[in-house]
Amino acid sequence: MKIWVVTQYFKPEYGSVQSRIFGFAKIWQKDGHDVTIFTATPHHRPQNNVKSSAYRKAPTIFKEKYEGLDVYRHKTRQIQNRKFGSKFRSQYSFAWKMFLHYFKAEHQTNRPDVVIATSPSLPCCLSAYFVARKLGAKFVFEVRNLMPDTHISSRTIKRDGLYAKLLTYISNYLYKNADAVTVLSVSMAKALFYRGVPKDKIFLVHDGIPDDFLDNADRTKHSLKATSIRNSLQIHPMTKIVMFLGVHSSKQGLGQILESAKMLLSRNDVIFLMVGDGEDKPRLMNMAKGMPNIKFLPSVEDDEVFGYYACADILLVPHRDATDISLHIPIKVFEILATRTPSIACVSGEAKSLLETAEAATVVEPEKPQELASAIVKTFENYETAKLKAHKGPEFVASKFRQSTLARQYIAIANKLTKS
Repeated sequence: MKIWVVTQYFKPEYGSVQSRIFGFAKIWQKDGHDVTIFTATPHHRPQNNVKSSAYRKAPTIFKEKYEGLDVYRHKTRQIQNRKFGSKFRSQYSFAWKMFLHYFKAEHQTNRPDVVIATSPSLPCCLSAYFVARKLGAKFVFEVRNLMPDTHISSRTIKRDGLYAKLLTYISNYLYKNADAVTVLSVSMAKALFYRGVPKDKIFLVHDGIPDDFLDNADRTKHSLKATSIRNSLQIHPMTKIVMFLGVHSSKQGLGQILESAKMLLSRNDVIFLMVGDGEDKPRLMNMAKGMPNIKFLPSVEDDEVFGYYACADILLVPHRDATDISLHIPIKVFEILATRTPSIACVSGEAKSLLETAEAATVVEPEKPQELASAIVKTFENYETAKLKAHKGPEFVASKFRQSTLARQYIAIANKLTKS
């Protein structure tokens, strides 16, 4: 089967969209399918290196091999600030260049069977829909966020503003015209059904983690690397590390970690590490000025992630307290469960239910810094019990959330569409 995947975000950037698409694409390719990725040039990574320079100097649209995958890159307007207008202009820039494939003769002799387009960028999904129709391919719309709800709840756009109306129109158009709509949680499926999307058009394909991540995430395998990282950061062996590792975006509600750290300033045996990059990082760094118990570190390469996870004593998964966010299960949940590290998740909704079922992590209400601070203290006071609890994580993830299993669920959906 020939599969095209259209996504604003892709490797080498770090994030849940990037991890999912890259992982699925590699599995599909391994299973004999012909996979091509259409994406923008990186927004946050790589930084200050040869690869970044190559992307900047490349043509407007160019093709490359990335980890064995055929990838069309499209140079886009860079996101200048946290305002939605800047992000939307970048999304529109990619969408317009994606639409140009509608006219490319090279695709007429190499038509895809299925085009999969993933949010959160709706403009590129719309372009992908028209390209799919032009080439006679089935179109799958992957919904990661309800639009415009996500942006309204994060106050990046106004409920009655132009952007809200535009996003509502695009999402409704895609719901109506897509051959299939895939979602990442049961809650999301129900939300779309209540919005009028036919039940037989909605398919559930959870997020998950790569098989090799699950097989290698156990912290006991990376103790030497963890010690090396502690030494390089000049962190005393007896100092306890509370870590968030991931994209610093506004939807994470990362300010709650800073507020909790402020409450624990008197604990000179605890340090908070914020590892990663993203549009919200400058604001967070400004908030943390004068707080000696917080360190901000840049994004790390994929092969370094295990070492950083292993040097943490507690891992955090924060999210904002919003109705649309409660429909999600953050991919970070599966990662931390796989590491056997005591963890605290500030989540609600389906993610909370999943973690309570797993019985492998502590759950507190999102955006309640006092609860988070108390949970951190309690976890350290009962650390052996927390470690026993964390050991249940890998088995739970392996039972339902391996990427290889989920990727093949997607292929079953595609097969159903192409045979209909």
